[in-house]
Amino acid sequence: MHLDIEKPRVETMVFRASLAAGAKQTYKERIKSDGTVEKVRIKIYPGSEGTLKIRPCVFQKGRRSLVDLLTYPDGGNQYMSGDDDYFEFPVVMSVQNDDEIYIICENAGSYPYTVSVDVVIDYFGGKDRIIGGVL
Repeated sequence: MHLDIEKPRVETMVFRASLAAGAKQTYKERIKSDGTVEKVRIKIYPGSEGTLKIRPCVFQKGRRSLVDLLTYPDGGNQYMSGDDDYFEFPVVMSVQNDDEIYIICENAGSYPYTVSVDVVIDYFGGKDRIIGGVL
């Protein structure tokens, strides 16, 4: 007996680049189908001591707006930074075909640092799938 079970189509967008001292850069990649952003993983390597600032966002083409993937405290920094840190955030954000993931980065330090961000997108069921199981 053969069961044709559709496997979830999960994509991990990998953003890795060296950012020069004093540089600002935006890295972006296009969403290939309706889906849901599930996770954001950020690795900050030793030595940056908070001078590397990373802000993951989605540019929603339908609304023509930039939306943060992470929620920040009121009055706090609107980016992630650290030194020798690894962060993994669960995210539930609907995205549409041709939206773009933006990783906005700034290196306020005196040395180049590596930007390392993964964004996990689940295309299974599109942007309207039920999240969390039984309601």
